[in-house]
Amino acid sequence: MSKLEALLNPRSIAILGASTHFGKVNGRTLKFLLAKGYRGKIYPVNPKYPRIGELACYPDVASLPEAPDLAVVAVPARAVAPGLRELAARGGRAAVVFSSGFGELGEAGRALEQEVAAAARASGLRLLGPN
Repeated sequence: MSKLEALLNPRSIAILGASTHFGKVNGRTLKFLLAKGYRGKIYPVNPKYPRIGELACYPDVASLPEAPDLAVVAVPARAVAPGLRELAARGGRAAVVFSSGFGELGEAGRALEQEVAAAARASGLRLLGPN
């Protein structure tokens, strides 16, 4: 599977920062994947929960049973670059960043955004977002 195909047609999706609160940004992805009948594997990742609904929830990307094709990243901005590095080390191919707190917040946010871009570039990870 190509990295672009992993972004557009993933067979497995990890949700970094997954939540049991389906009304929040970090809960909506899981809600919609389940509601719309996504047939691939779904791996919620959040050390707060052992399970979310009927799915096992993993404390970190390294604990996943396989490298996901795609990760949806919904963690605080300061945790995005480390999460991408962890994803790349596990063999992940692509990520979509839903997190906010980057260039739109000024100099400190731009620095975080540059760190995210550098992490993706260094690993070859396909990245959609932030901003």
